[in-house]
Amino acid sequence: SNASPAKAATPPPPTPTPAPGTGAINGVVFYDRLGSGDPLYNPGIPGVEIELLAQDSDDVYMAITDNRGRYRLLNIPPGAYLLQERQPSGWTQAHPADNISLTVQPDQTYTFNFGHYALTERFWMPMIFR
Repeated sequence: SNASPAKAATPPPPTPTPAPGTGAINGVVFYDRLGSGDPLYNPGIPGVEIELLAQDSDDVYMAITDNRGRYRLLNIPPGAYLLQERQPSGWTQAHPADNISLTVQPDQTYTFNFGHYALTERFWMPMIFR
């Protein structure tokens, strides 16, 4: 047969290399189904916006959680910041908190996770009963 040769798999994009002298922040937004406060063994929540607001400038860095609830902010200049989560609908406010102030130091990585409980249906489903 004259089957065409298999195409080589496209290599994954290279992992971005952090710029020297900058910081990185990562973490997971997760459904705390086990009530453990830890993303381990709990499902992530995709599509949640994470914002990092510089306290001494107008700089804003944004990330959106992936299909496992993970986010990553790279190449953050040293300084004071507010890290916050945009409240996802259908979930309680994050614990331990939905925002945190932090100081980014050069060449350091920080991890912050946002845990949520599911709102029960009676709180957020439209009232359809008469």
